[in-house]
Amino acid sequence: MGASAEFLVGVLGNITGVCLFVAPATTFYRIFKKKATDSFSAIPYLCTLLNCVLWLLYGMPFVTKNGVLIMTINGIGAILEMCYLSIFMKYAAKPGKIHTAKVGGTLGVFFIVVVLVVVFATHHLHARHTIVGILCVIITIVMYAAPLSVMRVVIKTKSVEYMPLPLSVMVLLNSAAWSAYALLKKDIYIMIPNFFGVVLGIGQLILYWWYYGAPKPTLQEELEMGQKSAQQGSNELPPGALDVSNPSDVHSSNMESVSLKDSSSVETKISGSPTRGSTLPAYSTIAFSSHNLRS
Repeated sequence: MGASAEFLVGVLGNITGVCLFVAPATTFYRIFKKKATDSFSAIPYLCTLLNCVLWLLYGMPFVTKNGVLIMTINGIGAILEMCYLSIFMKYAAKPGKIHTAKVGGTLGVFFIVVVLVVVFATHHLHARHTIVGILCVIITIVMYAAPLSVMRVVIKTKSVEYMPLPLSVMVLLNSAAWSAYALLKKDIYIMIPNFFGVVLGIGQLILYWWYYGAPKPTLQEELEMGQKSAQQGSNELPPGALDVSNPSDVHSSNMESVSLKDSSSVETKISGSPTRGSTLPAYSTIAFSSHNLRS
C-alpha cells in the first residue's frame, strides 16, 4: 500500500512538474517569431539545467534506490531546458552568446567534477546519496531567491500582475506532491527544498489574496521610485521602476514629461523577477526561474 501511494504521489509530482517545465515555451516561441532575444537572459535556464541534471544524478541507481520517478521528471526537464537554450543561442547577439557559453561552461565543469567525485571517489551508496543530496538541496534553495524577489515585487508595487494565480497554485501543488513523496519515501533531501516550496507557495497565495484588486502604481509613482533609487546610488532599479536607457528622453526639470518617440528608450524592467505574463519558479525536485519577454 505504501509503495503504491508513493508511486501515485510521484506521478502527480511528475505531471505538475511537466506543466511547469512547459510553461516557458511561450517565451521561446516569441523569441523564435521575433528572431531576437533583446535583453532576455538565459542564465536562469542554465541554472535550471544544472538543477535538473543534479537531481537526475541523484535519482540514478548508483546514488538512490528506486529513484525512477525523480529521474523521469528531471530528465524531461533537462531536455526541455537544452531546447530552450538552443533557441536562445541561435537568436542571441554575440555578447549574449559568449556570456551564456562562459556561464554554461563553468556550470558544466562543476557538474562533471561532481560526477567524477561521486563515481570514482566514493564507493558506498550512502556516501553518494549524501553528497549529491546535499548539493541538490543547496542549489535548489539558492534558486528560491527568484520566488522571493517576485513576492517582493508584489509587495512593492501592491499588484499581483507579475504573479499569475494559476501558476502559483500549480507551484504549490507540485511542492506538496513532492513533499508527500519525500515523506512516504523517507527522503530528507527531497523533503527539505519542497517544504520551503510549500511555505513559499502558500505565501504567494496569501499575497495574491491580499493584493488582488489593488490599484496599480501610476507612471509618476514608478518614475519617482526610479529617481529615488538613482539618488541612493543603486545600480539596480527597484521593482516596478522604469529603466530609462536614454537620459535625453527624460526631462529632469519635470519627471512627469517622458518622451515616447522611441519605444526602445523607455521600458519597464522588474529587477530579479519575471515580467508580465511570465512564469514562476517551480518548487520540487525540479526548480526553475523563467523570465519571459514582454508581450
